Amino acid sequence: MASNDETKTVRFGSCKRSETAHSQEALAMFDGHVARFLLQTNEGKRFTGWTIEKALYSPHFSQPVRERLEGQGYVCRDLVDFRSTLHPVI
Repeated sequence: MASNDETKTVRFGSCKRSETAHSQEALAMFDGHVARFLLQTNEGKRFTGWTIEKALYSPHFSQPVRERLEGQGYVCRDLVDFRSTLHPVI
């Protein structure tokens, strides 16, 4: 979990060893964990009204899987994304 007080954004993450591990069952479990945290904990209640991001992490996301997951509202980040962030092409 990461939060940005200035933009009032909180990001929750789920990291798996492969894109296929982010199955519909795993996503439902992740969504449930996020919802319970936000609704049932004092710390979570502080994020009421904030933008909620749900990020999925994996070593690699193929374009079709990335498009499907992003179409469901998830942020997808893989090692290629991190590499381009750390070493932008000049």
